[in-house]
Amino acid sequence: MKKTLLNLFVVSLLVFCVKFYVSPVQAQQVSLSLTATTIEVVAKPGSSCTLTFTLKNLADPTTIVLKVVNADQQGNRGILAPRRTLEGPIRFSLDDPELQLDEPFFFKNNEVKTATLTIDVAKQALLKDYSFLLLAESQPPPVSEAVSAVRLKSSIGSNIFISVSQSPLVKVDAKIALFDILTKFKLPFGTAKIAFIDSFDKVAGVLTVENRGDYRIFPRGKMQLRGGIWNKKNYDIEPQLVPAQSQRTLSVGVNSDPSASSSFTLSGFFLGVYDLTTTLNFGPGTPTLYGSTIFICFPFKALVFIGVIASLYFYLRRRKTVN
Repeated sequence: MKKTLLNLFVVSLLVFCVKFYVSPVQAQQVSLSLTATTIEVVAKPGSSCTLTFTLKNLADPTTIVLKVVNADQQGNRGILAPRRTLEGPIRFSLDDPELQLDEPFFFKNNEVKTATLTIDVAKQALLKDYSFLLLAESQPPPVSEAVSAVRLKSSIGSNIFISVSQSPLVKVDAKIALFDILTKFKLPFGTAKIAFIDSFDKVAGVLTVENRGDYRIFPRGKMQLRGGIWNKKNYDIEPQLVPAQSQRTLSVGVNSDPSASSSFTLSGFFLGVYDLTTTLNFGPGTPTLYGSTIFICFPFKALVFIGVIASLYFYLRRRKTVN
């Protein structure tokens, strides 16, 4: 009897604690969209220009802060790392009575805001490249001590590349430093080398552009594969940042991993001689670069396997005949 009463007391105590002392839980979903993602500007010292961007809230209502910060180039893949502050001879402001940089505002669910960003270049600005990030950062809402909440803070940004120059057309001095197939099996053929690849292996290659000029460039273009049983296939090369006096390994459309060491990876069954070409340009009125390479695909591994099986078959047959 005493044991039963004790069990009832414990159960009642647990129900009381759960009902009156467990804090409610709240969770917030954050999802933002910002366009345009990359902005390229060529401006003279002492000039100003305007850019229009659109911000959309795809999730729960939240508080947003818009800011522009300096950015540094990381590696040779065109990745920008934001700084904490904005400094230098270029200033930014918003031409909107409801939106101001570095000031929070409430953003409703599915709300869309379009704003104009004004860029002012000082007269004493040096003739060189400048990199910035336009950031939209969500601010977690305050919560009371009685509520257990998952507080999320996210940010989304647009790259702003500004080249300060006396001329609206920046001189381009670039070349294709490397366009080749990545394989250990190559044979010299005249001044070039032909790559040999097994038909069942993936074809990986690299496309590297060298910028020898004083300003950043954005190569873009196409890569074309001809030969074998595919006849012809085109791949897009989207604009990619190459800083001044540097090299960058470009990503071709068939390779979605920007951190990969190769530019592209072709999958499928290949058989025969293939000609791989590329054409690059840097925008209207700029020179065009050309590159090409050749590779041969054949089922070498399958032939070796068939040869081993055939040799083993004839060896066993000959041994049986002798016996």
